[in-house]
Amino acid sequence: MVILDTHIWLWWFSENSKLSKLQIDKISKSEKVGVSAISLFEVSWLANRKRIELPCSTIEWFEKALTDYNIELRTHANNT
Repeated sequence: MVILDTHIWLWWFSENSKLSKLQIDKISKSEKVGVSAISLFEVSWLANRKRIELPCSTIEWFEKALTDYNIELRTHANNT
């Protein structure tokens, strides 16, 4: 499993991605991709403070970024 940090997760969906081809290949070829639950807080914090601009509401972005791309939300309880 590849677990994306907040910025990698954001860049994964960005039209102007800062990810290298190697990073994109590694994520794309991974059997499972996950993000930490704290990343949801961080994305919300960044959006609320106008540090990032999401193309839709934060909740809609989460649904798309998790569900549409089959990214697993990781919590402390399921990190074992």
